[in-house]
Amino acid sequence: MVLDLYQRIQKGQSFDNLAKNFSDDKITRKDGGDQGYKFVTEIDKMYEPILTLKVNEIKMVSFEEGFYIAKLTEDEPEKELIFDEIKDKLRENLFSYKVQQNRAKKAQELMKSAKIEFSKEL
Repeated sequence: MVLDLYQRIQKGQSFDNLAKNFSDDKITRKDGGDQGYKFVTEIDKMYEPILTLKVNEIKMVSFEEGFYIAKLTEDEPEKELIFDEIKDKLRENLFSYKVQQNRAKKAQELMKSAKIEFSKEL
């Protein structure tokens, strides 16, 4: 499926429309896959392959969770950051980080308390 979508984008179909119709990411799906601006320092190590993208270039990338199609739509030159301009983004990133930590902790708790039985009757 991802390979088919990748080929369709390469042939000129709209990345935005395909993302709206086929993306598994419920958060960015409605925006055509747009994740907004990201600072290089926000890019997790597993996303490093997309750091080499040029504007309007697409790349299919494999991760543990599956395959992604990435497209860089804009690139801004580096600039000095001013706290008042980025404080909301920092707050948002911290919140996301805390949510991920809590999910991981809850998942571990559930796995420890899970009772799994196997039946030979199947």
